[in-house]
Amino acid sequence: MPKRLLAGWVAMSFLALCVASRAKSAAKPLESPTEASGALMPASYRGYPQAAELARILSDDNFVVKCICLSMLDGFVPGTRGAALYVTDHGDFDVVFLSKPQTFDAFEIIERHRYVGYEYSFRGIPPKKGRMLGPRRTYFFKRSNQLFIVWDMQTAANLGMFLNSH
Repeated sequence: MPKRLLAGWVAMSFLALCVASRAKSAAKPLESPTEASGALMPASYRGYPQAAELARILSDDNFVVKCICLSMLDGFVPGTRGAALYVTDHGDFDVVFLSKPQTFDAFEIIERHRYVGYEYSFRGIPPKKGRMLGPRRTYFFKRSNQLFIVWDMQTAANLGMFLNSH
């Protein structure tokens, strides 16, 4: 076997191991951060009223919300009111909030399976430029002015049952 081909196989095997190890660690439930970490959502955050209201609704439906954190998806869609990461007893998920009366009804998510994972593109209203790539499938749920984004199949199933009942 030529050295270049062997080096290519070694590099691809290493990449596959890295992706697999990250996928395993990403599936582990999150722990609530400490207040000193700065990750918990402060009451002064612009999306806090919507995030707190959703936490109340989830809690009324037997989801134990352990904490609400600031989400890395803040700004995911232009014009959002904010985003929150919920750590619950049914799994972890992000929610992006639009200001009312805007909704995600006309927001379309296009999923493409690639040999290295999944690619998502978006069209509609609100407009979203760019794509999202990941080694595992991402689950999206729309509920009025809320876009739920979940990376774990079991959490998506739990959340889907909740959303179908509301």
